[in-house]
Amino acid sequence: MPLHNKQQLLGDASQIRHETLEGHNTAERVGKMFHDIIEAFEEYFLSKIDPDTAQKLIKFLEGVEFGNFIPGINGQGGMINGNGDGELQSLILHKFLEVPELRYNRVSIEVGNKWRAPGGGIVLKCVPDKDQDGNLLMSGTITLHLEDGEIGQIAVDDICMGIFHNEMTLNSNSPVDFDDSVGNFRFAGFFTAYFRVTEILEMGHNSVFRYVLRAQSANWAYSFHPFEAMHFVAYGNFTDKNRQTSRYSTRTYERYLKDVNDWEFTAGNIAAQFGDLSNLSAFGMDMTGYSAYLNNIYMIGTVEQMKALFPRIEFDTEGDTFLAYGETKTITCKVFRGWEDVTDKVYHWSITRDTGDPVEDASWNMSTKAQNFNGTIVISFTETENDLGTNTFVVSTLFTVKADLGDGVSATEEIRV
Repeated sequence: MPLHNKQQLLGDASQIRHETLEGHNTAERVGKMFHDIIEAFEEYFLSKIDPDTAQKLIKFLEGVEFGNFIPGINGQGGMINGNGDGELQSLILHKFLEVPELRYNRVSIEVGNKWRAPGGGIVLKCVPDKDQDGNLLMSGTITLHLEDGEIGQIAVDDICMGIFHNEMTLNSNSPVDFDDSVGNFRFAGFFTAYFRVTEILEMGHNSVFRYVLRAQSANWAYSFHPFEAMHFVAYGNFTDKNRQTSRYSTRTYERYLKDVNDWEFTAGNIAAQFGDLSNLSAFGMDMTGYSAYLNNIYMIGTVEQMKALFPRIEFDTEGDTFLAYGETKTITCKVFRGWEDVTDKVYHWSITRDTGDPVEDASWNMSTKAQNFNGTIVISFTETENDLGTNTFVVSTLFTVKADLGDGVSATEEIRV
């Protein structure tokens, strides 16, 4: 008994009731008719106890709960109410998450570098080119993920870089962090893709463009294509001078770039750098520690020496620290805080000698010459006076100078003669 709609269901039910009252229905016929009705009802109603499928949109006017729902930040289960407000245990998304604000911990953590550049974007779709045999080529097409009315921030000849975690081919992800200071970056757990914009295909919103991968070289041996959801930066441009400036920051330094017209940086591209300057050694600059590197400084204010700088002693040794037999050498000490000469603030000087013979050294340390040391001393290696020691351990003599500036502040330096 085929049934096609609710009206037919109601008609059949009415017919069964009428025939039953008239005594025309057998138990077998009634059973079959009820079976057909139940089977037909299953097409229109979802089961509460068996897995089922809805073929059309279902509206939950008051919401829906999952599991044993307990609200709160430490709750369990899940719920979405009639207003669309939800509480869930976790959420896995395969594409994008778009929200006005993320709250609670209010901590921003980034793996990789943070860039401010003339261009960049998010990859909505990437289609690498293939040859007739299905082999990947070095080029492809990218569609950008744009909001309504948004214009893609890319231009022909842009030099682009992006990082992404490849879940399908884990061995393409880098096992270590790497930064050679000239623009080659790798991040543990991610792969890095470098590519060049070669053609804009969709001009209305700059949303679709052609690209070609960076060629392999001695400094970069990889050819990874961009990937869906990858964020990328256009940190320079091969031809457009207006798109050759950018700025990026890492965990240890921040760098300003200019005139970037190739994959890698040169010394001329470094406009300024703050933080750890040790990686400037890649450009032949001998800098260490945390400080600032600038091309030019223009000031209308003052430069103030901070008193918290530790004092240091510098020696004037008349050119070298070598003393031949029969010679004397005058050593003059000066004390500096930064570039400020504070020698006149020293209220007490002391000097000690170490030749490897503690008895002989103790005698020299108590001598009039050592006790009267005031920042300048004449070291003699003559027949009548020998300040370098006479024992068999002597190869060079170590002198330790200490300058006290008061308030527990002092400077100590060593010099070998």
